[in-house]
Amino acid sequence: MELIISKQAIEKLLARLQGVSEKRHAIPVLSHFNLETSKNRVNVTATDLDIIIRDFCEADVKKEGGYLIPTRKLLDVVRVLPTETVTVKLLENGFVEVVSGKSKFKIAGLPVKEFPDLPGKEEGESFTIQAAVLKFMIDRVISFTSTEDTRIEVSGVFFEKVDTGEGEKLRLVATDGHRLAYVEERVDGLPERLREGIIVPRKGVGELRKMIDEIAGDVSVSVGENFLSGSLDGSEITIRLIGAEFPVYREVIPGAFSRKAVVDREKFSEVLRRVSVIATEKLKSVILSLEGTEMEVSSVSPDYGEASDYIDVKLEGDGLRIGFNARYLLDVTAASGGENLVIDISNELSPVLFRPEGRDDFVAVVMPIRTAV
Repeated sequence: MELIISKQAIEKLLARLQGVSEKRHAIPVLSHFNLETSKNRVNVTATDLDIIIRDFCEADVKKEGGYLIPTRKLLDVVRVLPTETVTVKLLENGFVEVVSGKSKFKIAGLPVKEFPDLPGKEEGESFTIQAAVLKFMIDRVISFTSTEDTRIEVSGVFFEKVDTGEGEKLRLVATDGHRLAYVEERVDGLPERLREGIIVPRKGVGELRKMIDEIAGDVSVSVGENFLSGSLDGSEITIRLIGAEFPVYREVIPGAFSRKAVVDREKFSEVLRRVSVIATEKLKSVILSLEGTEMEVSSVSPDYGEASDYIDVKLEGDGLRIGFNARYLLDVTAASGGENLVIDISNELSPVLFRPEGRDDFVAVVMPIRTAV
């Protein structure tokens, strides 16, 4: 195997693979990617057994072949190469030689037969969505997923087909048990498989987001019984679905409130960041005190001291004092978009609903925390 490839092309390719091809995987071969050549093309595959990424780029192939190469190590090497043209060659002793200008590296690899057998492409129902729309949706909910391995049912994003007065929409929902968010957009041709919904693991959603990051066209998404696949321009990611039942999230979305507050979203975010600096690291609790036309945002830490700041608010209903995890509120302000944020509140202990003013495509629900009187 021997090929000549541009540094930019191979670096971009390896950057897409590294999140799946983990350096410290329990199965050492999974820290490698499979490189195979065909005519004037390099085909690569990486997997952690739950996510499979297949990608390619053009190259000047001098001799066809294939080999397994450590993903992270090759990426580290490529990033420091001095020239824009790179020669990659498999030597007889099983090392892969990488040459750029006068720089030469030899990297130990493995034969292709060591790579795990991967499942064939699953038959599924497909739909098309603009890459920009899918990125927008993922960005608004992914931070609300759980990072606890013990709760697999909430460790991913729920993809669901919903019927609204404006037709069928794709809804993405995420929760960790303390807060919840959903975003929805009109998408034509959604498969019936999404009527009951599927859970896509957080890591897989993140890798899908990375794959479409610089793409301006459409993404073809296929939904099967066990996998979700996304493909565009010859690049493909296949993600194993979480085989669990997502919580009945609609039951935790409150529908009636006694108070409504409207604040400038960006200013609210800035105040939260300032005040939470003093908060205890573990909980990051802040207190919102609403009264009249002003909201006080404060935090008290037995270890560090106290902080407070103020922001204008339009309040309907009686004033109150309510506590939150500041990180949760910062995630809300980052995800909601829009100029103003609407906060619907019943009382100090009930779930609180957040939404951008004038829009209903994004909703977040956050449980308050108890505060000292």
